[in-house]
Amino acid sequence: MYNPIHPFIYFEILTFHFPLLLWIHLSRIFYFDIITKEHFYLETMSTLVVPTEGDTNLTVFASTQAASHTQEYIASATGTPMSKVVVRMKRMGGGFGGKETRNCFVSAAAAVAAKAINRPVLLTLPRDVDMLTTGHRHCFLSKYHASARMTEDGAKLESMKIDLYANGGWGVDLSGPIVGRACLHVDGVYNFPNIQVEGVACKTAQAPHTAFRGFGGPQGIAACEHVMDHLAVACKIPKEAFRRYNMYDESNTTHFGMNLSQSSRKWHVPSIWDRMMSELNLSQRRQDIDEFNAKNKWVKRGAALTVRTPD
Repeated sequence: MYNPIHPFIYFEILTFHFPLLLWIHLSRIFYFDIITKEHFYLETMSTLVVPTEGDTNLTVFASTQAASHTQEYIASATGTPMSKVVVRMKRMGGGFGGKETRNCFVSAAAAVAAKAINRPVLLTLPRDVDMLTTGHRHCFLSKYHASARMTEDGAKLESMKIDLYANGGWGVDLSGPIVGRACLHVDGVYNFPNIQVEGVACKTAQAPHTAFRGFGGPQGIAACEHVMDHLAVACKIPKEAFRRYNMYDESNTTHFGMNLSQSSRKWHVPSIWDRMMSELNLSQRRQDIDEFNAKNKWVKRGAALTVRTPD
């Protein structure tokens, strides 16, 4: 059967008939890839290092999101006690995670030169060098198979086994916690009674990839939403109805052991979804969109409603 979600994937559907039950099982292993992104902050990596009191103290003006990391690496590279390295950061011209760790080699290089010649040194990367050397959002390849059980009320999720492979580049950087975060978010807001998740950071010949807004969460959620789309198409059920029917409720526990029925917090996602569906009048909008698309060959419209777990 042709898969409209991914034009290069064909899938088979195995059906098992029981009284009032129909099982939909995606019988092959399927793949979903998430491409990388460049931070493209307005200011590239830039550091000014000023030796003070001879070569014993270093004052650093750095475009960084993590002054303590920059201080630590400069102290290590120059053999200067951390107490004598002062890092100042007034504003950085954008970061989005890209300047959390990847600025350290720029700052360390400028500091080594400044200490060697005992003169201020400014190092600012050209845009093309910055984009080649500082890493991007981790691209992910997801390998999965999943199943749902047809009931009189709809299709109920039964299982998902998913492996997440992240392109980490040639160095570790933050790949470990980013892959871990993706594994925590891979259930989205949906209750999979049986779920197995494995995350792997892969070493490649690219620059080390690093933090980017969401820190692995968007990759895990995107993979989950792809699986939900895939199952909804296989079950021949409207995607919004399939999502709503399988959302967590307060009696559930996530795959990483979080109990949703806590006194200190409420699980509002299903009620917010219902409110959005009602106030947006999505079904009528879809009808209007279908009519518009049927009449227009080149200009098309669409509507989507997705939800994610909070950080």
